[in-house]
Amino acid sequence: MMGFPHVSICVLFALCSLHWTSAFGIGENQTARLLVDASGNSSRPIPETLFGIFFEEINHAGAGFEAGGPNIPSNIDPWSVIGNESTIVVSTDRSSCFSRNIIALRMEVLCDNAGSNICPAGGVGIFNPGYWGMNIEQGKSYKVVLYVRSVESVNLSVSLTSSDGLLSLATTNVIAAAAEFSNWTKVQLLLEAKGTDHKSRLQITTTKKGVIWLDQVSAMPVDTYKGHGFRTELVSLIADLKPKFMRFPGGCFVEGEWLRNAFRWKETIGPWEERPGHFGDVWMYWTDDGLGYFEFLQLAEDLGILPIWVVNNGMPLVLAIMTKFLLPLSYLLFRQEILDSIEFARGNADSKWGSIRAAMGHPEPFSLSHIAIGNEDCGKIYYRGNYLKFYYAIKDAYPDIKIISNCDGSSQQLDHPADMYDFHIYTSANDMFFKANRFERTTRSKNGPKAFVSEYAVTGSDAGTGSFLAGLAEAGFLVGLERNSRNIIALRMEVLCDNAGSNICPAGGVGIFNPGYWGMNIEQGKSYKVVLYVRAAAAEFSNWTKVQLLLEAKGTDHKSRLQITTTKKGVIWLIKCQLCQLTPTRGHGFRTELVSLIADLKPKIYEISRSLVFMQYYLPRDSGCCGCFVEGEWLRNAFRWKETIGPWEERPGHFGDVWMYWTDDGLGYFEFLQEILDSIEFARGNADSKWGSIRAAMGHPEPFSLSHIAIGNEDCGKIYYRGNYLKFYYAIKDAYPDIKIISNCDGSSQQLDHPADMYDFHIYTSANDMFFKANRFERTTRSKNGPKAFVSEYAVTGSDAGTGSFLAGLAEAGFLIGLEPRDGQVSQTALHTDVSSLRMVNTGTADCSNMSDVVEMASYAPLFVNDNDRRWNPDAIVFNSWQQYGTPSYWVQYFFKESSGATLLPATFQANSSNSLVASAITWQNSENNNYYLRIKVFPFPVSVAFALLSFPSMIVNFGNASINLKISVVGLGSKQVRSVGSTKTILTSSNLKDENSFKEPNKVAPIQSTLEKAGPDMDVVLTPHSFTAFDLLLDPTILPVPVYKSSI
Repeated sequence: MMGFPHVSICVLFALCSLHWTSAFGIGENQTARLLVDASGNSSRPIPETLFGIFFEEINHAGAGFEAGGPNIPSNIDPWSVIGNESTIVVSTDRSSCFSRNIIALRMEVLCDNAGSNICPAGGVGIFNPGYWGMNIEQGKSYKVVLYVRSVESVNLSVSLTSSDGLLSLATTNVIAAAAEFSNWTKVQLLLEAKGTDHKSRLQITTTKKGVIWLDQVSAMPVDTYKGHGFRTELVSLIADLKPKFMRFPGGCFVEGEWLRNAFRWKETIGPWEERPGHFGDVWMYWTDDGLGYFEFLQLAEDLGILPIWVVNNGMPLVLAIMTKFLLPLSYLLFRQEILDSIEFARGNADSKWGSIRAAMGHPEPFSLSHIAIGNEDCGKIYYRGNYLKFYYAIKDAYPDIKIISNCDGSSQQLDHPADMYDFHIYTSANDMFFKANRFERTTRSKNGPKAFVSEYAVTGSDAGTGSFLAGLAEAGFLVGLERNSRNIIALRMEVLCDNAGSNICPAGGVGIFNPGYWGMNIEQGKSYKVVLYVRAAAAEFSNWTKVQLLLEAKGTDHKSRLQITTTKKGVIWLIKCQLCQLTPTRGHGFRTELVSLIADLKPKIYEISRSLVFMQYYLPRDSGCCGCFVEGEWLRNAFRWKETIGPWEERPGHFGDVWMYWTDDGLGYFEFLQEILDSIEFARGNADSKWGSIRAAMGHPEPFSLSHIAIGNEDCGKIYYRGNYLKFYYAIKDAYPDIKIISNCDGSSQQLDHPADMYDFHIYTSANDMFFKANRFERTTRSKNGPKAFVSEYAVTGSDAGTGSFLAGLAEAGFLIGLEPRDGQVSQTALHTDVSSLRMVNTGTADCSNMSDVVEMASYAPLFVNDNDRRWNPDAIVFNSWQQYGTPSYWVQYFFKESSGATLLPATFQANSSNSLVASAITWQNSENNNYYLRIKVFPFPVSVAFALLSFPSMIVNFGNASINLKISVVGLGSKQVRSVGSTKTILTSSNLKDENSFKEPNKVAPIQSTLEKAGPDMDVVLTPHSFTAFDLLLDPTILPVPVYKSSI
């Protein structure tokens, strides 16, 4: 440490008071006193993976369209016709060259450029306006891909146009003799926009008579995050939070309402054209699985964070399958499914599944080390049995993989093995504040499972669509997590996005860019690659042919469209038409600006879908669900990873019947055990393995670092979960003993009855309850080798959260502080319902000096929301085709982005100080300038729960108008050891607790940094009303070597 030029002390405060300041025991003229011990005698490390993100296919975060029925998608054509019945006939037939996507488009042009039936100006053809318009920007490039077949010569015009089709933003022609397209031919085009339209569309037109077949038409911006397909501006929002992990792909999306709609990882790898897609019947829309297992692993790698793979344990939402019914054949299928997924991620490039990964362009393995078994399944009757089978299967094969249980281990000891347990919370702002102490009483065990707060958010009226109130409440919750970080390994923010168009779920963050849903963003001067599969009578397109074109945009339109036109009569078939903006060589298709938002959070773990263990179990819709995209409302609509890998054109897509829209699974990563095992091989297998070779063929010959798998999602209460889990557990462990397996059962409240490396903990509640949950893990039994908690979903929801309120954020901040551990003498505070004073009363102290780690991971949920289709509120990042912003809940996490891997210092209040204030202090190193910081977070507990106890529901949380005076004293720090230059103050505040950010005011609630005057070891500071404040003191390490530890994670 002596070799570093500077050290900083960072002091962080969350001020959340009632209108009556006496509720805190602090009058306007009173001063609280905070003591920070920087001597190093009582400090301890914070897990390096404390904070992360949760990415679920919900709210059209990654892909998908349409509101379908409960089990099958609606009959919606993905094109509109240009022309009338006298000039063109458009139909479909089963002539595609892709075996899993056999439907192709047949376009018979009746008019011509000469003769009696002349085509109208501009030609006839088809267009696709995207879901909510395509954002096309002047100067930017877009890639269009389509497959074409024709028995005649072809003369097509492929264009990006304004929303009404009258103004061409970018166009190019596909001209070929009959022989060229006699077979299906892939055509790739690059278009550069000459104008801007946020509601543009893609057109394919012609003035030539004849028949043309088209298939797999796609349009994508070229400029994506690291070239991997994600919107740069959205991912940048994530990156700015410096998350340490990503939990994916759900949530309920993993399960499906029925098992047939569960996420199947093997159907999400390989070429996009070959992925069948599936109906996500939990969120009720179809996805083509273009965002598949591979893409999730790639995103985690691009962000430099750990992937948390959530696997289905045989439990969808509406039915459970008993463990005994998994034997013998079904069990082997489930078992192998999980093990294959690990091999896909981690296997050598010459292994079965590792070779598939290598074929996808990633020969090196991914770093998969955590697996969550199920999602919110602990209460399901069969969860424990299922969990154990999965746990031991994974541990036998990959003993290093940490397994996360769905059962909450913070309130009682788990009755099954787990490395971590999952904790979810969605609640009001008021409750979220109180959840800051959720882990205070959790029993500490050195080797026991830690909490994974994988989903948390303020919801409901407090959150709105992302209010300042929600953000403040979440900030309080997060401070609580930080204080109890011995119990919590990582924190994830669930659901990366939400879309305002259908507004199924309230409050939002931000999400992933798909130019074909709500408009293509075409920018002038940029180039775009168009890829389509074409078939026509001409010899060149007599078979399906992939056509790749390059278009340079001459204008900008954020809602543009891709058009394919022709002036030649005939029939052409098109499938899988895709538009992409040109990306760097290592580009992976994610929007750079969106992934950057994630990267800014510095996540350490990234959670994707969990394995399927062939279980369906009915749960009422209003019982709540997250991560459900993996399961599907029905198994037929579950996420199938194998259908989301490989070329996009080959991915069949599926209907997400939980969130009720279709996805083409272009963002993809199952049968049952074999499916899971195959998915692991795909991620980790050598490039010459079965599934590793597919990954390698997709451009990633190196294995991904997949090390954690969650078996199921919120399935613990389902009757067959335990039996199913055990089969999956042992199958994975047999094949990959290093993989950590995560159980759906909460191990914080009772001991797990099945083995697990971790257990999953979800919490969605009010702001008030979220605050109290800060002590959730305080009483959890500590065990050196027992499973740790994985708080994989937490968020304030309901009226407190709105669509992303400051109140929700502050409550979550309190919860996060509670996830940090406490040592030494800790004040225990009780609430007395004295209406005359509403005062907090100190009831003594407790010796927590022997506390050990409980919570290992935590993440907010959800992460993204597309503003056009809000199915879940609130979220962290809100986006449309060309804009994005962070909600207060996002900015609260920004304050915690350096906590993972930091060192915790004692921070206590003097006896005469407010009984409602709690604090935590950390030291951490800034990797950008090598400075060290000490950050103190102070969280004032609200007392609005008193009103709830007295049946005054209208009085939720009123963050007061009065300031609080605070005297900070840092023990062991001299005045000469503080550098006045470089010390700063950062504040997150707003005049109204229900304030939310928006596209018009994206920074209405955002941190503001200023110079810290009179910085020193003894400071008198003022905590302004409605605020969350950080004081950073820059120190000289040659005088004061502030302790900083390396995490063992």
